[in-house]
Amino acid sequence: MTTDIIFSLVEIGIGIIFESIILGLIFQQLSNRAVSDTKNALQKEMQKIEDQNKFDFEQLQNEIRNARTDIINEIKEVMK
Repeated sequence: MTTDIIFSLVEIGIGIIFESIILGLIFQQLSNRAVSDTKNALQKEMQKIEDQNKFDFEQLQNEIRNARTDIINEIKEVMK
């Protein structure tokens, strides 16, 4: 009788340990997937920001070139 109780307690303890390990692995997998999804979303967002910054930089360069050309043309007109 006592042996059956001890065996049952050991069996319950082993079951709890295995269930804890399995649940831990499941939660770890879910967490890894969430981190991966978040990382991918952030990378896409960063790519959009980089593209927008590149576009803005090119626009600023064009504006600076145009302004410089305008200034040079005005100086040439004044010098005539």
